[in-house]
Amino acid sequence: SLQRSSVLVGKTSLWAAVTDDAVWITLGLSLPLAEYDDLGQLKSLRQLNLSEQNGISVDLLSLDDPLVTSPEITNLTETDDGGLIATTREGGLFVLDSQGSLIWGERFSAAPNLPLFDDWDRDGEVERLVSTSDGLLRFYDQQNFRGVNAVWEADCNLAPTCETSEDIDTLEVGRPICVGWTPLEGGEGYEVQLQTQSGTPLSTWQEAANTDHGILSTVELTPGNRYRIAVRAWLTDDEGGRRYTQPNQSDGFLALDDQPPVLSMSTSSDNLNSQNPEITFILSAEDRIGLSGWYLAIYTATGIYVNTIGVSSTSARTLNIMERWNGKDRNGRPVPPGQYLAIFGVTDLAGNRANVERELSVFE
Repeated sequence: SLQRSSVLVGKTSLWAAVTDDAVWITLGLSLPLAEYDDLGQLKSLRQLNLSEQNGISVDLLSLDDPLVTSPEITNLTETDDGGLIATTREGGLFVLDSQGSLIWGERFSAAPNLPLFDDWDRDGEVERLVSTSDGLLRFYDQQNFRGVNAVWEADCNLAPTCETSEDIDTLEVGRPICVGWTPLEGGEGYEVQLQTQSGTPLSTWQEAANTDHGILSTVELTPGNRYRIAVRAWLTDDEGGRRYTQPNQSDGFLALDDQPPVLSMSTSSDNLNSQNPEITFILSAEDRIGLSGWYLAIYTATGIYVNTIGVSSTSARTLNIMERWNGKDRNGRPVPPGQYLAIFGVTDLAGNRANVERELSVFE
């Protein structure tokens, strides 16, 4: 399986990973994922499609398609500790550890050379020196790339201040997510992102208004799925641009939905007779996550099944329909006079069920 990790710079997401027989690189979320052999030769291209509903899906692209472009690797060098450094002609720089995970990524406006690592300022931390083909030399203090130490989620409806003790393991869908973190010394701003438990981004990076907590209020969660929140800090570099730290992630939470659909049922009449041989049912349902199916059935007053008037699956969030009953059972025979019960039932995508009942009278 492909190990994925990411470092996001500005609004561009760089992904890279190493597996047993391949190097995988992409220069952005919307750009193809390229597979290379250990010599840097292109083997395949895949398009990643990300969505909260379906997770991640992959389409294999043709290498002969003139409209498909891929990063061109200019350097592929193993490090002393068993990691890997890759550079591309398009300005991508990737540093991976011995486990094949990305620990630093950057995209420059010109092709970079292999970076140099040393403790030039003798502060006990290793700095990075990168030169690019446009003649610029960039110096990175390793200390500036350390991220926040801790990230946790809280239920905004219950814990608006996001205290550490308020970390949650489950969250009901439909509620905003409150994210807390320990501020980074020297951090000038923070951004938060919703991810799957495995690290697939499900939202863009959103600027936080505070230095120690933020709110994700426009995300949609699928009940039964696990999610986590990533937080990164940014600092201003010597050129006035933003330099982002490595993201740090929360331990994650499980999305739950225990709210049943909201239903209503009305009729043109509650009586069926020779003057009124048909009853019209006006049915409506609504669910904040989505409906999965509905039915309308007739029973005797003692609970014996008579007939199904309508049944169907759906994935809509709202339902508005009309159904009619002519007083016949499931075999097409008129039911005898008496008291009957119409039941309208709905199930949502989380498996929550709701139903409403209405008493009917059948006369000669």
